[in-house]
Amino acid sequence: CVQGMRRYYALLLRKGSGVELVKTVHTPRVLARTPLSWELGATYHLKLEVHGARLRGWVDGDLLFDQVDGDQPLLTGAVALVIQEGRTATRCVRVRPL
Repeated sequence: CVQGMRRYYALLLRKGSGVELVKTVHTPRVLARTPLSWELGATYHLKLEVHGARLRGWVDGDLLFDQVDGDQPLLTGAVALVIQEGRTATRCVRVRPL
């Protein structure tokens, strides 16, 4: 549900802290975080499902997050990739209705 450069949900791999489910409305806010050991340059399959205010996030097929955003959820928008530094070698982006 990307609504611009400063309004979005994201599933992020973070160096040193694992994986985070983030909501940004001008400033980022971590909705959930879990430790995950990952390596730079390795391939990971990330999946973020948004259905109304419900957010579910997977890494390599493992469901890590199942959250409800009760604070003015982002209910519509586009899809984008978030890269804060470095680069990505994304092979596929798939968007499907639930």
